[in-house]
Parts: sequence; C-alpha cells; structure tokens
Amino acid sequence: MKECHSILVSRLREYEVRDDPWSAEFEWSLLHEVTHEEVAKANVPFDKIYTERYSCRDPRCGDARWHAARILYLVDHPDQLSTPISVDNLCMGDIIYAVPEIIDGWHRFFAHLFLNRERILCTYGGHIDLLDYLKGETFTPPPSC
Repeated sequence: MKECHSILVSRLREYEVRDDPWSAEFEWSLLHEVTHEEVAKANVPFDKIYTERYSCRDPRCGDARWHAARILYLVDHPDQLSTPISVDNLCMGDIIYAVPEIIDGWHRFFAHLFLNRERILCTYGGHIDLLDYLKGETFTPPPSC
C-alpha cells in the first residue's frame, strides 16, 4: 500500500491540474441546478466507478450534470472524502515534469474545493521536491522541468 500524504488543496489547484476533460471547464453553477434525485443516483461505490463509470460504454460519460451530482453527493457524505486521491507527475516521452496530475479522485478534489478544505489526503508518485511544496514544507515550487 502506498504511503498517504496530507497536501494543501490550494497548492494542487495552483497547477490547474488538467488531465480530465471536464475539470478545466467545470461549471460550478451546475452544483446549484442538479436535483436531489440526480445526487441520489450519483451514489456509486468507488470500485464501480472504476469498472463502469469511466468506460466509454457508459452513456453518462462526459455528462457535466452527473459530475456535479457526484461532487454534491460527496459534499453531503464527507465520510467518503477520507479516501486518498492519487497524484503523480506529468510525463511526456522520457521526461517527468515537476507538475502534479490527479490520476484518481477528481470528484473528491472538487468536493474539497467546494467545502473550502485546506488539506486533502493523497498517494503520490513523483518528484520529492514537488511533494514537499504540495505539503507546505517549502514555500517555492520546484522548476517544472
């Protein structure tokens, strides 16, 4: 099992983490528009999300309202926010950049943002100097390349 780290949500947000197509253009106003029924339908265990949700065969794939409902479900059930997100570094070719990427946990990350939480648990694989920055142990981010 990978080691868990407590990182600053604000530091992760600085990087405009972008590997998920809906995250950069997420419409926060949708959080006020989704219905209680949609939130109830977003109660999907994490293991089912892995096996079903991110399958291209899932008709909800890319549905912004479902993403908003999932975030609100997690906001309403903060006990489920204790599952760490997974963060790695951006890789292109043979180069590993000191730029974080969320591999798993977008909805939990957005729920933390919505709740104005200071820290989030994560597993991390990548540059140690970037991890130190994300944890708040240093004040200057490392160079990205």
